[in-house]
Amino acid sequence: MAYTPVPDEGVVVVYFSFALVVQTFFFGAYTILILLSTRILLKRGLKSGAGKALFFIGLAMYFLTMAHWAYSMADVFARMQMYIFPETIPYYSRVIEPYNLFNALILLNITASDGIVVWRSSVICSRDHRKFLLLPVAFLILTTFAVTGTIALRIADLAAPGFAEGKAFVEVINILQVGGVGASLISNLSSTAVVGATAWRHRQSIQAAFQRQTNADRILMLLLESGLLYAISGITVIVSMLVHLPHGTLGDIYIPVNTQVAGAYAPIVLLLVRKQKSLNDTDFLGSGSSTLPSRDVHSPGQRPDAVSAIQFPVRPMRSSFVSGISSVLDAEFTRDVKANKLGDLEAGHPSP
Repeated sequence: MAYTPVPDEGVVVVYFSFALVVQTFFFGAYTILILLSTRILLKRGLKSGAGKALFFIGLAMYFLTMAHWAYSMADVFARMQMYIFPETIPYYSRVIEPYNLFNALILLNITASDGIVVWRSSVICSRDHRKFLLLPVAFLILTTFAVTGTIALRIADLAAPGFAEGKAFVEVINILQVGGVGASLISNLSSTAVVGATAWRHRQSIQAAFQRQTNADRILMLLLESGLLYAISGITVIVSMLVHLPHGTLGDIYIPVNTQVAGAYAPIVLLLVRKQKSLNDTDFLGSGSSTLPSRDVHSPGQRPDAVSAIQFPVRPMRSSFVSGISSVLDAEFTRDVKANKLGDLEAGHPSP
């Protein structure tokens, strides 16, 4: 691939250098998160298939991000070298040859993270909300097709020089990239809406017993808020693609950052849940094996269905990720109701 002179090459080098600095900052934070979450999982043990799957998927996403970051460093250094020593153009041309392919491969992080978001929603949603998961699943499939198509075209371009020449190729790539980002955003928003509906229903089911926020509420709100923040990052991608700079768009700087945010999503949720100290982190990620029995709780003389623990459909042979979420929420509700009764008895007021 021959080098084509670009106007204001110095400005281009500055843009790429700034983008690398931003990527390096987020990659450092991502590295800390993956180390902490890996330590938690290994300390508790990986006993279930779900826990092992998430562990290896998380590591694969991190190493893919590391490879992209390392290549970005090599690309910036090659641009600097070419700018200072123009005779190094052949070396620079070899370095930037797989540039578009690396940018396509890193999109796998977004697909994997979207899959985790949809799976998380399917685990905690109630039975009558499962039909709403068809929408995020459909758009997850569209996202996967868009990313796969982009990677395939970039590989074809690299294997057959001249394949990318032509207006049709550029239009198809643009459609796949924009369509993939849009499908990912809709998938995340709809999945987060399912979590929000579950959180609202759970809160409504326990308001009759006590007014204070329970740990189970905080867990559901944490999942809801983290999902919203991830969706906001997706919205930022779309907006950044529309902001034109003297060289390229703002999306050229932010999209690599968003792929790191996507990779860090699962470790962030794990660490936040652990901080709440209300949900066993190994159960949350499917690496625990023990669960607590769930049951309805009601006061004497009260209709059993008036106040009940949130019930999650748990299928036989499901991972402890599923049973852990449901049993912990049910057990948390049970403890809160019992504590509420005990407080009334100690104060000399019988429970209603």
